[in-house]
Amino acid sequence: PWNIMKYLLVPRYYDTSGNDCDLIEKSHKLKPSWNNFPCHSNLSVFFDAHAFTDWNMRLGLPEKYTQLPGNELWTYIHVIQNAVVTNNGDILTDDLELAPHRCRIRRQGTLPRAPNNLTVFDEVFSAHQYWDTAFYHSSLEGMPRFAPYIKLLNDRSNIKLNIWSKNRLLKLYGITGMKNRMLRNQSFRAKVLYSPAGGPCGRSPLFTPQLMSLYARRDLDNNPQTRNIIILIRRSRSRGFKYHNEIAAMIEKEATAHGLELFVFRDDPLPDFDFTRRMFNRAIIIVAPIGAGESNMVYSQPGTVLIEGQCYIEGKINTCYRVAAGNLGMRYYALLTKKGCSRITAEDVRQPLKFFLEHVDKLRKI
Repeated sequence: PWNIMKYLLVPRYYDTSGNDCDLIEKSHKLKPSWNNFPCHSNLSVFFDAHAFTDWNMRLGLPEKYTQLPGNELWTYIHVIQNAVVTNNGDILTDDLELAPHRCRIRRQGTLPRAPNNLTVFDEVFSAHQYWDTAFYHSSLEGMPRFAPYIKLLNDRSNIKLNIWSKNRLLKLYGITGMKNRMLRNQSFRAKVLYSPAGGPCGRSPLFTPQLMSLYARRDLDNNPQTRNIIILIRRSRSRGFKYHNEIAAMIEKEATAHGLELFVFRDDPLPDFDFTRRMFNRAIIIVAPIGAGESNMVYSQPGTVLIEGQCYIEGKINTCYRVAAGNLGMRYYALLTKKGCSRITAEDVRQPLKFFLEHVDKLRKI
């Protein structure tokens, strides 16, 4: 019920902005019913918070499910007897084929020729799904599926865990005896299978990522008043900023003038895991070309700003981090030009950055 959930969920959400909202709104792949964080050219939108809406709650739920006021459904779990689980995490029984809500929903998994010869386990909690070893999909689609059930998994230590990703987020849940409970890289049978709700591809749900973020941040500072870092993500492969050095020099100069520090987050080599968590928790602004490193926003505090360099590919843009940032209560600004995401310049970044730096005190308010 809402009287309990209001203490767990982020209370404030923000619409988005960008350098060309007309182009952004024409280019995203979101259906009108999915576009709950519309783009506004006026940056004052970032100080006009609102509560979450029914749209936020619908993400990850059955498409035609109708919420009952006062008795809202936040997530769900299937409990299935005598199930076979494929290499994609899909579920088969004598009279049921079930694919978790995920990417490439029509891409079925494969089974060995003799499924009756698969290893049988008494109870298995299966959060494995197609693409769950990719960092974004693991961090914001796969790992959140565990979040509502940690007490169950600790009370029932005999339940095996089916997740192929090695994302270190899983360790932050504090699941007991995890090492000896993992099932990876195999199909299997289960006498009782627990299959938690998934979510639409690239549109992470509201509740489970927020709950996961609480677990991920519970031993961090989480003080909005002490956020003093601007993070600039440097990608070593595709979609990186071509003018990274110029952007970094500009950000460092502007940050110093406002009593902040610049931290360049590189993906090769990756920083220490706990150091990464602390830095993203201290960040007040994140500047990044679209890519997996942004998934570390799960360690950031609500209200943190994400300035994202979007890629314009065949007239379309990827909105996965726009939706994730919005559902985590962050502020999202898109930089989009038809010349390509790699060609975003220091001047392109400077314009929104200066606005946010002029309002740092407001950004630090809860």
